[in-house]
Amino acid sequence: MIDRWSDSFYWPALAGAWAGAVLGLLAILLPATFAALALPGAAMVGGLAAILFLAMLLDPPTRRAASAFNQTAAARSREMSWRERLFSPELGDLRLLIVNRLVWLEVLLSILTGNKEAGLLGFASFALSTLMLTLLLKRQPAFAPTR
Repeated sequence: MIDRWSDSFYWPALAGAWAGAVLGLLAILLPATFAALALPGAAMVGGLAAILFLAMLLDPPTRRAASAFNQTAAARSREMSWRERLFSPELGDLRLLIVNRLVWLEVLLSILTGNKEAGLLGFASFALSTLMLTLLLKRQPAFAPTR
């Protein structure tokens, strides 16, 4: 049942991850202006990430696709360059991959600057985009579960 409507989370997850990325970057660059928005933003993005986490756990095709991906990931990553590992098409949708990697850098920047609110928002956005990429693994031909 969850398999039928899990794809409907794609656009809210993509928009939420990008909103979290932009708001987190603004909170790092202009902390006095945007720090107050970081925690409510983290709560909203984190809430959507929690819903996606539950959907991922309750969706057997997603769990099978993630398991198949994990079984072959180490061997494939040795054959790829660092650039291919970061933006490989078999990891999923490029739009989600770009925001995922951007938020990863944002979290690193927030750690270096000591901005905890932006770090929390960045982590929630990273979790949201990673969970949506995991939900979409079942649509990848190489990892599509057979019934």
